[in-house]
Amino acid sequence: MRMDQARLEPDWDLFDAAITAKVDALWANDTWELVALAHGKKLTQTVMLCGRKRGAGGEVTKHMRRYVVRGDPQTYMQYCFAVWAPVARYTTLRVFLAYCVSRGMAMQ
Repeated sequence: MRMDQARLEPDWDLFDAAITAKVDALWANDTWELVALAHGKKLTQTVMLCGRKRGAGGEVTKHMRRYVVRGDPQTYMQYCFAVWAPVARYTTLRVFLAYCVSRGMAMQ
């Protein structure tokens, strides 16, 4: 969930602590630096994502956070020169192949 959605959750204080730790670690490791935006350039949007990691019994073991860059508003060869594509999990691939076999479908 996005940070604005996490703010509405009852355990927001734990998400907030995790986010603060993440941002502090990014600054401490010199992951980024503040620079002036070049004339005529646009900023790429970013978003902080939050989630809960659950243990085997379903209990929340950790409040996770991830700082990501939104790639959806970018235009290929205008803002970026590489294309990123998500990778399917092996479980998803196996389910898809089993479905094809059960329907007698052939993959080409």
